[in-house]
Amino acid sequence: MATSYWDQRVIQADDLVARAEELAEGEPGTEPARAAARQAVQAADALARDRGTAADLRRLGQALWRQASAFLVSGDPAAALAPARRCWALTERTLASVPPGSPEWGETVGEAVQRLGVIMPALSISGRPDEGQDAYGACQAAVHRSSSGGPRVRQAQARLLVFYLTAAADAYAAARVDGRWEQVADQAYLDMLAGRDAAAALREFAGDGPVEVIEVATTLRMVSRIATVAGELRQAADTLDEAIELAGTVARRGPAYGAILDGLRAERDGLGPALGERTAPEPDPGPGSAGGPGQPVRPGRGRGWRAGRRSRSG
Repeated sequence: MATSYWDQRVIQADDLVARAEELAEGEPGTEPARAAARQAVQAADALARDRGTAADLRRLGQALWRQASAFLVSGDPAAALAPARRCWALTERTLASVPPGSPEWGETVGEAVQRLGVIMPALSISGRPDEGQDAYGACQAAVHRSSSGGPRVRQAQARLLVFYLTAAADAYAAARVDGRWEQVADQAYLDMLAGRDAAAALREFAGDGPVEVIEVATTLRMVSRIATVAGELRQAADTLDEAIELAGTVARRGPAYGAILDGLRAERDGLGPALGERTAPEPDPGPGSAGGPGQPVRPGRGRGWRAGRRSRSG
């Protein structure tokens, strides 16, 4: 059966987007990665302009997201601004056009929140933090509009929480330094529990690929940082061990993943020798490792703070 004209163009655009994704993993920040991202945007843009189906616009949004990411990784935030803003414009348009409760809604919201990880830094570094906060608020509103709590909506909720936990960890550290810890301690313990729940929700999608695995590890990292500020050093260490084990399953997929693993290990070592050696085994980042893409990820450990500070004080 002959391939139609439009099918040929879709195949070409999809191949270029896949190539950009491949180089983003294998050669992040390089000129080949930037060139591949640029070619993917050109092909997806032409298809969206000439035909303009919902799938074409979604592909273009993905290509623009990847291009903005490529510029950020290569240290060129000024170049990342235009594709990031255009990516968000398309994403916002899609959120407005898909009805909540429709089969596509969960996927649409989850994708929008994932893109915030590139859109917000690109806007903030370029001196437009208010635009980034507007995008975050729009995604929050979209999640709240969800008429059902399907798996992709839960994924979107968990992804949003990671942005909050990242800022919260810094705020709690500042409160500890300023002598205000008792004012925020109860909320900090609640946030640790919420972070654990978010990590559990994100684990459902760890088999989708390395990005989703790193999302779980990043969530655990934020929980560990809050636990460290709270003085729960054993729990902080155990949680980092868990994140290290997860990140190790994808570390060989590309330098960016390896750098994340190195950062987690350095953070774990920084907790001090009093905690002894890592409790998690050194990960085997080779193919077929447990918890890698397409493989089950073991359930979380280290919930020793569930009774909260109240159990220790009374």
